[in-house]
Amino acid sequence: MDIKIQLPYILKLLRGYLKSAIYLNNELTIHLNSSKNLISVAYILKNHIFFKYDTLVDITAVDIPKNKNRFTVIYQLLSTKRNKRLTLKFKINELQSVPSLTQLYKSSGWLE
Repeated sequence: MDIKIQLPYILKLLRGYLKSAIYLNNELTIHLNSSKNLISVAYILKNHIFFKYDTLVDITAVDIPKNKNRFTVIYQLLSTKRNKRLTLKFKINELQSVPSLTQLYKSSGWLE
């Protein structure tokens, strides 16, 4: 399923979790409204029949010290069944923690 076709389903299923979703250069970037939603969103993206983002490729972060929520945490997901990539992003400050995805993606133990 093409990401353009997936977008309405993602927006509907993740309605309460999203800050925004951007489709650019045939890739989708989802901005979560809170790090607290990471596990729920990752679970849906991994297990829902329309998505099947079964591989966590990378986790990284960008630090912009002048911002109140100075860290942008970035997760790169891959659907090996559909050969599609998706980026999840959210912002946190230096006092917030990020939930672990090791129960969903074993590779996250290495990256976290």
